[in-house]
Amino acid sequence: MPTFSRCSVRFSASFFVGVLCLPGMAFGATSPTFLTNVTCSFLDITNGTVSACSGFWDGNLLNTGAPGPADADEKAGLTAMGLGAGPFPVIQKIADTNNQPADFTSLLYGTTVIGIHFGGGADRFKNAVPDYDGKGGGTAFYVFDAGTTGLDTIIFAADLASASSGATLYSTGVALIPEPETYAMLLAGLGLIGFIVRRRQRAV
Repeated sequence: MPTFSRCSVRFSASFFVGVLCLPGMAFGATSPTFLTNVTCSFLDITNGTVSACSGFWDGNLLNTGAPGPADADEKAGLTAMGLGAGPFPVIQKIADTNNQPADFTSLLYGTTVIGIHFGGGADRFKNAVPDYDGKGGGTAFYVFDAGTTGLDTIIFAADLASASSGATLYSTGVALIPEPETYAMLLAGLGLIGFIVRRRQRAV
């Protein structure tokens, strides 16, 4: 069974950010391989807070369209971030981002998991090994916080942005909907404000 001799998975825990290397990790007969001398970074997504990433993996691993479950290659990248064994349903796949930010049709909230493929022209890959002479590029997977206001466009770091070529959304949170009690308190507050205003007007 083929195994990995190198990996580049990064985790954040309080103040520590590190690189986890798992030599000899086996993922099956069709294991994807890592690019050498190029890794993912917490700074790859500029408008979200990345907490884990996996990659870069050689070539395009984003093989599954929605709503199918992630295939073996995608699972290798996702499980390397400590997400468990899956399954990982594909919510949306953008087949070609055309060197632009990834613009998903649904809004993203809170903890979000995505995969991104960048073409071989990305500046980040200039020193990558094996030398794929501009073909194939690389894929990375990310866990990041999309915030609470609703994010649908993911902006990439400058050394990757000009070569983005595909994106897959695996999971995201939901918008926070106020509880009925919250609405009741809001209405009561507005009513109280109105009562105070009326009393002041009468006093004048």
